[in-house]
Amino acid sequence: MIDLGVSSKEQYGGPPSTGEPSETVFPSFHYSGPKELDLPEEGEMTVKFKKRRETYSKRSDGTPWYECDIEVCCICDVEDSEPDAPTQRHCGAEEALDAIAAALQLK
Repeated sequence: MIDLGVSSKEQYGGPPSTGEPSETVFPSFHYSGPKELDLPEEGEMTVKFKKRRETYSKRSDGTPWYECDIEVCCICDVEDSEPDAPTQRHCGAEEALDAIAAALQLK
């Protein structure tokens, strides 16, 4: 996994304008098209992509900086980060213990 988050200070070359601690900034991918993307609010995604452009430079303070244009060709798989709630309650063990307790009370 490659974590793409950088501090806002790194991203914009200086401290955040609000004077608050630097927040993490992530690159974004924009989709525009006729198909609705049925995506969860957050999760994990596998995509096919093509790297269209890549550059490397050094900032005035000597730190390296990379930029890359990526064309997302296909969303291959999406997993919701929150698991689905169970659709059915499984209470086999609970029912078995209740049956044993009831049988013991009859004796």
